[in-house]
Amino acid sequence: MLLAVAAAAWLVAVVLILPLGYGRDNDSYLMLHTWQRMAHDGIYMPSRNPSFPFAEFAIGSTAAIGGAWLSNLLIATCAATTAVLAYILALKLEVARPALVTALFLASPVIMVQSATSIDYMIAFSCLLGGMVLILHGRVLPGVILLAVSVGTRMPMLFYAGFFLWLMARQRTVEGLRFVEAFAVLFFVSGLFYLPAWIHNSLGFGWITASWIEDQGMLAWLARLAVKPTRIFGLIPSIAAVGLLAVLWWRGRLALPWRSSFATRLSLVMCLITVAIYMRLPTDVAYMIFAIPFLGILLVECNAVPVLDLLVAGGLLTAVVEVEPLVILSKDGDECGWLVRSARISPHFVAGPVLAEIQGHDLGERCGRQWLLIDYEDANRPLP
Repeated sequence: MLLAVAAAAWLVAVVLILPLGYGRDNDSYLMLHTWQRMAHDGIYMPSRNPSFPFAEFAIGSTAAIGGAWLSNLLIATCAATTAVLAYILALKLEVARPALVTALFLASPVIMVQSATSIDYMIAFSCLLGGMVLILHGRVLPGVILLAVSVGTRMPMLFYAGFFLWLMARQRTVEGLRFVEAFAVLFFVSGLFYLPAWIHNSLGFGWITASWIEDQGMLAWLARLAVKPTRIFGLIPSIAAVGLLAVLWWRGRLALPWRSSFATRLSLVMCLITVAIYMRLPTDVAYMIFAIPFLGILLVECNAVPVLDLLVAGGLLTAVVEVEPLVILSKDGDECGWLVRSARISPHFVAGPVLAEIQGHDLGERCGRQWLLIDYEDANRPLP
């Protein structure tokens, strides 16, 4: 029942957001700019460091054929595939309630938005889980190739793929899987995607980094680190989930089967990788979505299903309305909110991510279109 409700809510959100254009994320328009430069000038210019080659090609080419509705449909298909793969992965890892893992994934309002806009996360995520599932089923080479496509979409996926191969090799449950050989193939194939970026940078390596945020001091870094992750399921549900987890631990109902459960070890490592990456650059909450299925597996494995249920319910509510603990003040004249002047603590209700995406798509599009090489008249017609 919980999975059905989460799936229905996800589908409604996708249907409402998908026709509204490429989305409010500037990175979407930067990737379209990259495609336009390739199509019109024959020049590859990465959308941003360290480049996102497969996504730039996939999103740009579909937008050139059918506009935003087609590129968004591609992303929605990848998101639906990711949800199915999360279920299969949990099933293969012998997780007791795999449907709850998928429900947790679909119930996040951040996932709902990322599933219906032209951005790279769902392409990378579907390839990552697809590669994991193939390898767990003994199909090593196709699995490694799919992991490489994930890395070719987002370079940080190399950490997820590499640690997964290392953990699988230690398990010795898949015949023919040797870490050094598998990682060498992963590194070589994924590296091919980045050859254009390497050539564009005159065979230097300074581009292998992420753009850093404007220096706002340690306090701003800590604020981003503490507040933004709560937006995955909402501030109040996140606080309540931590409280419920503490109560379950105090009553002795939690268990962490680290030694006996490969699912627990894998999920814990994947969650820690996500946290480490986000700590490096705590700007976009979407960086955290790669932990969601693995968080679901951990909660089931640790006998914390009530916490999972709470997060699902909270996520569905947060899609429409959420509590924002801070008031962010932008610099004068910054309509798009790119230049933060300061922030103050002032809890208040705001539109949730799904509702905000629907209400703010005009402003988001207006801010994003300035990055295009050639502007369009209608987002849902082929990109010029």
